[in-house]
Amino acid sequence: VWNCFSPGFMQRVQEQMRLDPMLVVLFVFVPVVCSSGVCLLPYARPDAGLEANWLHFIGFALECWLSLLPVPRIVGMFMQAELSYLCTMLWPLIAGVLPAILLLVLVMLTGTYPMPFAPVIAGPLGYCMSMPLLWLFIPQEVYSNPRAKKGFQFAVFAGVSAASIFYLCYPMLNVWLQSNDGLAHCIIVAFTFLGARWAFESMQICTMSIVGADFHPFIVWSSEVFYQVALCDFFKSVQYWQMILVFIGVDLAENLYYLYCFHVQTRSRRAKRQRAQHGVAQTCTGEMIGVKCSSTSENILESSSAVARNQSSVTVMQRRSSTNSSLSVQTQLSDGIAVCVASSMLLRATADLLVPMQFLMILGVLRCSPSAQYNNWASAGQLARTSGYLVSSALVELLFFTVACYILHYRGMRPLQLLRGVIAASNIAVFVMCMTMALIWYTALQLVHNGCDFHFNFEWVH
Repeated sequence: VWNCFSPGFMQRVQEQMRLDPMLVVLFVFVPVVCSSGVCLLPYARPDAGLEANWLHFIGFALECWLSLLPVPRIVGMFMQAELSYLCTMLWPLIAGVLPAILLLVLVMLTGTYPMPFAPVIAGPLGYCMSMPLLWLFIPQEVYSNPRAKKGFQFAVFAGVSAASIFYLCYPMLNVWLQSNDGLAHCIIVAFTFLGARWAFESMQICTMSIVGADFHPFIVWSSEVFYQVALCDFFKSVQYWQMILVFIGVDLAENLYYLYCFHVQTRSRRAKRQRAQHGVAQTCTGEMIGVKCSSTSENILESSSAVARNQSSVTVMQRRSSTNSSLSVQTQLSDGIAVCVASSMLLRATADLLVPMQFLMILGVLRCSPSAQYNNWASAGQLARTSGYLVSSALVELLFFTVACYILHYRGMRPLQLLRGVIAASNIAVFVMCMTMALIWYTALQLVHNGCDFHFNFEWVH
């Protein structure tokens, strides 16, 4: 069941519909520069101890700051309020520095470096400690609104659920995948991976009724981005092409489902319009018959002119219906459900296409970096195999994105302009930051200094 965008959101979408090449630069390169830049810092050897790795704590604070930067904007979006700079700028700075301070304290108290699972321990701990501060920074006139309180609660719930599934469960599944080389075992892990994603999406769809359909684009975008980043990280442990075909096939089937939903919605809309036109034509025919029944010459003349006018109007309507069965752009935009389905399909296809390309760029940068020896993604054998998987996935998604754009254009829409309009009507900065946050977290998990060894070997611990 698809919900309809509100008239205000549809108006903002229509106002923002235009081609914007700068949007491509923002979504392709900003997340790559931020995530790979943290990995390229000149780190010392992890076993060199705390004093030699002071730069790691600066990098860790930078990772946390970039990861938490979109949180106030997401909260404000769900609260439907414009938050102050205390929330959007000062709070991420405090929330980013606090985990680095906690990590330093833990290392000094335990005498252990690298600290095992530093992002998993210090990151959520600092986040939980700083969330009450964010609530205090929100003006009283904003959080006094019951709808704003509900939006704040939903934003916190969505963040915790996303972090639990994509930041903890998926890395553990990655380790489970590496524990056995059998194809049947790998297939079971793959479907478990997909099941966790389905559970998250179902939970988000159920809770979307609380905040309304206008937040559907962000929920679709964030879910798909987090899933694709986790999937690309998952690829480094895959040894069988059959598993890659399973994942690509599932993604393609889901995208085709969205395309089918759009076809059903537009066909239903077109059938309603045709029935309305048929009713108008029957009314015109009835009027012509009534006019013909008049006995005076004046009525005869009037009836002939009415017949001519009505016949011409019916002919024009039939010509418009037969020459182009698709809806016009304005008519399509008046159908909020069709725009919701089309925008969801475009957002999913865009995320499915961009994330593998970004991973290819990050892996290419890491391969040439002196810090590659401290990154789990930069193994030579895994790098070549993973790159092949990513290229295959990107090519398939590019093909679907092209076909989807062609079909939407054939149906009377402007797909690229619609994609830009939906993103801008929500919040461009939030969409870019969300993708950056997902990439930075998985990049941080690969840095040896962060101690995220899910095999529990901890070879670098000193």
